[in-house]
Amino acid sequence: MDKNQLLQLVKESVDKGEISKSEVNSLFQKDGNHASRIINILYAIGGIVILAGVIALIAQNWESLPSFARILTTLGMSIALYLAASLVVKSKEVLSQVLAAVSFALLPVGIGVSMYEGGSLIDRPVDFVVISGISTIVSVISYFTLKKLPVTIIFNTVFITALTYSFVSLIMENVGYTEFNVFTYLTMAIGISYIILGRYLSNERLRQLLVSIGTLGLLIAGITLSGLWDVLYIFILFAVFLLSSYWKKRSMLVFGSIFLISYLFEITSKYFAGSVGWPIALILLGILTIAIAIVTFRVSRKYINE
Repeated sequence: MDKNQLLQLVKESVDKGEISKSEVNSLFQKDGNHASRIINILYAIGGIVILAGVIALIAQNWESLPSFARILTTLGMSIALYLAASLVVKSKEVLSQVLAAVSFALLPVGIGVSMYEGGSLIDRPVDFVVISGISTIVSVISYFTLKKLPVTIIFNTVFITALTYSFVSLIMENVGYTEFNVFTYLTMAIGISYIILGRYLSNERLRQLLVSIGTLGLLIAGITLSGLWDVLYIFILFAVFLLSSYWKKRSMLVFGSIFLISYLFEITSKYFAGSVGWPIALILLGILTIAIAIVTFRVSRKYINE
């Protein structure tokens, strides 16, 4: 078989769907991809080292550093890294994301240090509203200036969440209301918003991350409530199981199964502990735990695995 015949055979196989173009390309890109992965890992390590260095510098020399140096080390470093990320965003996307991530991590610290040096003790909800609010504005603007990099979506989510908690804390302080359940309900609401947002993101990894965090937040917050929620929680679990199959999200299925088992243990210990039926209930719980594990595995294989 000569070269032309071989190429024609490959083309026909691609046209028939027997192999994909990506599979053909991967035969010639393995070495390049391997080198690229190594470079990306080194970028990430470099970013972590920079962040660790700044933290170590502040921790070891905080008392001896003048105000200007403290602000320059934190907020100044954040601004410098942000500018560097903006300069390389077109040519080196991964490096830009690493630099932006370190910049965003230092941003609230830098704002807080600047406020502290200006006379604020950073011990009031309004201070955290200011820090998270400025950080949110910067990250939202960065979503466009940094070409909608995934890292900007992550920090947008983090800063907006922090701003939400800080703002609710400020309102509760002003009205003199200190009921802890407010933050539990707020966590459930944020968890639902994460799930909805994650569902419609185009980036698969971000989708999976947000859906997983949202599901975990919703289930953890919900299981801490009592009273009527002892009944309503089972509907939350049912919704999580239903969406896990419909959206093909294994993390939702696994978290749902774990919290279903936790819910069963909590309910039986709350209402049956000390009764004659408690040992029998424990035996049944053990059987149910095994059954839930088996069902979870089978559902995952049948409805979620591609």
